[in-house]
Amino acid sequence: MSRRRSNGHSPLINQQRQITSFFSKTTSSPSPISSKSKQTQNPNPCPGPSPSHTTPSPLQSKPKPKKSHGQEVVGKRIRVYWPLDNIWYEGYVKLFSKDNGKHLVQYDDAEEELLDLGEEKIEWVQETVKTLKRLRRGPLSTSNEVVVDGHVVMEDEDKEGSNDVADDDSSDEDWGKSGDKDLVAEEEEELMELEDEEDDEVPTTSTNKGKRGLRSKRKLKGGGNLGSAKKTKCDKDVMEPTPNVESMKVANGMNTVVSGDASARFIVREAEKLHFLGEVRRDAKKRFPGDANYDPRTLYLPPDFLKSLSGGQRQWWEFKSKHMDKVLFFKMGKFYELFEMDAHIGAKELGLQYMKGEQPHCGFPEKNFSMNVEKLARKGYRVLVIEQTETPEQMELRRKEDGSKDKVVKREICAVVTKGTLTEGEMLSANPDASYLMAVTENSQNVANQNTERIFGVCVVDVATSRVILGQFGDDLECSALSCLLSELRPVEIIKPVKLLGPETEKVLLRHTRSPLVNELVPLLEFWDAERTAQEIRRIYRCTVDQLVSGSPKTSNLHSDDSHLEEDDLGCLPDVLSELMRTAALENLEIFENSRNGDSSGTIYAQLNHCVTGFGKRLLKTWLARPLYHVELIKERQDAVASLQGVNLPYALEFRKAMTRLPDMERLLARVFSSSKACGRNANKVVLYEDAAKKQLQEFISALHGCELMVQICCSLGVILEHVESRQLHHLLTPGQGLPDVNSILKHFKDAFDWVQANSSGRIIPHEGVDIEYDSSCEKVKEIESHLTKYLQEQRRLLGNKSITYATVGKDSYLLEVPESLRGSIPRDYELCSSKKGIFRYWTPNIKKSLTELSEAETGKESSLKSILHRLIGQFCEHHLKWRQLVSVTAELDVLISLAIASDYFEGPSCRPVIMSSSCTNEVPHFSAKSLGHPVLKSDSLGKGTFVSNDITIGGSGHASFILLTGPNMGGKSTLLRQVCLAAILAQLGADVPAESFELSPVDRIFVRMGARDHIMVGQSTFLTELSETATMLSYSTRNSLVALDELGRGTSTSDGQAIAESVLEHFVYKVQCRGMFSTHYHRLAVDYQNNPEVSLCHMACQVGNGDGGVEEVTFLYRLTPGACPKSYGVNIARLAGLPISVLQKAAAKSREFEATYGKHRKADSFFFQSPVDNMVSCIQGLISAVEKWTSHESAKSIDIDSLTEVWHRARILEQQS
Repeated sequence: MSRRRSNGHSPLINQQRQITSFFSKTTSSPSPISSKSKQTQNPNPCPGPSPSHTTPSPLQSKPKPKKSHGQEVVGKRIRVYWPLDNIWYEGYVKLFSKDNGKHLVQYDDAEEELLDLGEEKIEWVQETVKTLKRLRRGPLSTSNEVVVDGHVVMEDEDKEGSNDVADDDSSDEDWGKSGDKDLVAEEEEELMELEDEEDDEVPTTSTNKGKRGLRSKRKLKGGGNLGSAKKTKCDKDVMEPTPNVESMKVANGMNTVVSGDASARFIVREAEKLHFLGEVRRDAKKRFPGDANYDPRTLYLPPDFLKSLSGGQRQWWEFKSKHMDKVLFFKMGKFYELFEMDAHIGAKELGLQYMKGEQPHCGFPEKNFSMNVEKLARKGYRVLVIEQTETPEQMELRRKEDGSKDKVVKREICAVVTKGTLTEGEMLSANPDASYLMAVTENSQNVANQNTERIFGVCVVDVATSRVILGQFGDDLECSALSCLLSELRPVEIIKPVKLLGPETEKVLLRHTRSPLVNELVPLLEFWDAERTAQEIRRIYRCTVDQLVSGSPKTSNLHSDDSHLEEDDLGCLPDVLSELMRTAALENLEIFENSRNGDSSGTIYAQLNHCVTGFGKRLLKTWLARPLYHVELIKERQDAVASLQGVNLPYALEFRKAMTRLPDMERLLARVFSSSKACGRNANKVVLYEDAAKKQLQEFISALHGCELMVQICCSLGVILEHVESRQLHHLLTPGQGLPDVNSILKHFKDAFDWVQANSSGRIIPHEGVDIEYDSSCEKVKEIESHLTKYLQEQRRLLGNKSITYATVGKDSYLLEVPESLRGSIPRDYELCSSKKGIFRYWTPNIKKSLTELSEAETGKESSLKSILHRLIGQFCEHHLKWRQLVSVTAELDVLISLAIASDYFEGPSCRPVIMSSSCTNEVPHFSAKSLGHPVLKSDSLGKGTFVSNDITIGGSGHASFILLTGPNMGGKSTLLRQVCLAAILAQLGADVPAESFELSPVDRIFVRMGARDHIMVGQSTFLTELSETATMLSYSTRNSLVALDELGRGTSTSDGQAIAESVLEHFVYKVQCRGMFSTHYHRLAVDYQNNPEVSLCHMACQVGNGDGGVEEVTFLYRLTPGACPKSYGVNIARLAGLPISVLQKAAAKSREFEATYGKHRKADSFFFQSPVDNMVSCIQGLISAVEKWTSHESAKSIDIDSLTEVWHRARILEQQS
């Protein structure tokens, strides 16, 4: 068992008190020891009489007799006592050095230390394996966490990122000034116990054991303070696992941000020292919360408070006071620290441990940055990343040059990470869906006059792929177009100008998003207006044109377009909308999200999504949201899909299998392109301790491998071109056309360096001739090494012995090893360095000079190696258009293959739709399907039954353009409406349709009104929501539109609902004359359109029988049948729902009573079966009777309004029949 810590803390290289004291101002003046000064050659240096920067040696106690140990103890187990830690650390003796009489001890955590065993308190132990007994609290965590000085660290199995810890400069601040009492790490409950009695005797109340980073133990003997850091050869951290912190908090009832002892510690201090955060809080401009211009994102810091702060505290508060709405990840050495109110968030959301002391403080190591920043961003926090931009050594140099008294290293804001700006992380990698950041503004005239047409400007960014959508569009009073855009993109973050959007726009943003993070910016100052936006676009556009290769055929066109921008600044904002489906259609048809839980299961997207790449899945979503309309484009895509089926399917499946090896190339390339800019956390001046360069190199090599693989698999799929006629596939798979010719570029990088070796070693060794700077450095090193070789030959001749050779001992290289027999012949300028039995080692002035030159040359070589990655990435990014085009081609092929195999998942037959082109404007739009199935529903999801397909024809020569659909409740009316709409979408997407045959005239827009739901949060009832969607249909539908209305008017009284339904139906039939389906339970509508050739009466068939207690029992046949259904059989649904039989019998009786009364008042059925002459006579008689009542002396109140309505209704039917 390795060293055991009683409170879960690791004895790391940077003592926690030095981090905590960053926020403790005292009058102490000594500056902390830099990391380099601590790493002395001698692990136990003897202090001099005068103060120095060297930590005093712990070996200042009274001398004691030394017990000599030699080679005989090598390999034995040993326990070494560290007084400051008050703990024994166990390991074994690895080596013995005869030169200095010291032993190399390797501890169980793989650390090594050179010790004089005679001066140490040691014990020899038996080689036994000790068992552990874990005390579990709460549910077991699947994550492997360790606690490091109060920080919860997710420990990687390969322990990457733990090297070079000795360079940690977290002691660069004015730390270490307060007493140990308030600065030690917070003591934790004992989590692990040893069964061994020896370990049970180890004290369990030790204080801070050491600095973060490397576990260097500090020895303390006698009256000394801190011992020296032990010299290490291996910096690998080995930390003991602890139970999941969040589980512990739940188990202990610690479910609040500040709880238990922490609450008592922090509340009193915050009330006394941070009183300016309370009721007297003001923003940076001293405005109180009641002020109209109050900015809650900033904070005014009182001068007396600032004076009480140390330099480090002041630096943190300066950042925080300008960003009160963000959580600060404040970089200190190898750790990101969270202080004050941010520490509470870190403890609650990240499970971090508070440090001991009255001030809230917690943190985590650098290697956990991606994980923790993603956690907070996903939970809706804004994270401000503040990085160190100079080391302590650079700070000291700056102080000498500038005469500055600054004791704090420079730090700068390097990133703001939110939901919409995440570019990496485990959750992001697992989810291919785009996380859009959307900025939206509105024409200021719209706000002043709500009755005018709205104009919106939007900028949508997918940061992870660097995709930007920028433009403007006009909209109606209900913001239908904006609603559609929001429903399609579902932005995770919205940016808007403060108090500039109208109330209706605000309602739409609330209604059609899924709890996005909202940022409000000050107009003009922070949020550009249209004029400023157009100027910036023009500037960026010009830069893009200038970067194009001269002589490009597109260059002249681009310059001509630029001249147009000069004339009209706002003309460069395109219309971003070309949608086929509005918001209601996307939601009611469940294109992307189902109505149960909002995920994609059971949607048409899930049915079609057989893509294997993340960028392919995103492209499929784009295609599905915007199906094609032009006939030629639809047919081209159909040809491509058909060419990937049949005999070519095996090639397509092989291509698909190869694509599974690809990472998300679109996102990966975006990160590589971003890293070439050297900005943010990638900036050269940012001080990072994790091997950031290695990670960057691995991503670069992964991008190269991915591009190479995409080229290979596209070329392999190109063999099918001999047997296909698809123009789209020929374009995509022909190098130099759709498929960019990048073989020569890839060959250049292939010849530049060994990809496999670079990926494993983390560094690029360029091949000769690739990099001039590196080649020059290598040549210089070879010249010096050659000189040293020649010098060795000269010394052999001089001394007359060919056995003389060079040797390397420790860090000393090129030592001349001379036999002892030649010692008398050694020249005077030889300098004895070391010796062993029979051999003496020397340096000469010539060798020393050559070594100095060699060191400089190797330094230059290493410097060129460090910069070569940046140069290679820069060369790679010069061809970014080709790489993006390659990804685009691969994504398109992925989606086409997905559509090709989607038909295999349909139930029943499938076919290629016949798309009808309109030869003349008078041709009636057409929709016809035979045995139309459902693209999503299958028999296995319907229980015992099977799905019933139907023949359906809407429009075309000799057919009605509208179907009035009746039938029993649950008879399948809504399902049929969805079938028709989804089939039209599939056809215009270019995919096959689940039917024996299918013909379609292209649909310009699909409108769907279905289901009952309200939007109370924006003040809309169920009925108002229903009619708002209907109003959009009436306003924007055309002759080529497809309309599906399901039970319109049921949200109000029968008379009003029926009147509205009939008026809407009449408008579509006679005014718009589009194709559509109208399902209803208003049977009077069927009576009205009985003989109307523009409307086809159909119903979903059923069988009616007698059930228990005389209640009708209905069997659904789900078959579309001509004619109207006489009843809706709602009592049958009540029976299926389990209502008591007595209630059902009463309901059935009431239903018959209502039907009888309804028949007496209307007498509609008898009127239909009378002759036209009898009908006319009946109408005239009714009219005469009404007029007589009106002209009589009776009061107008006695007039039967129903009679007048009946006469009017019959007259209209007669007019239609004539």
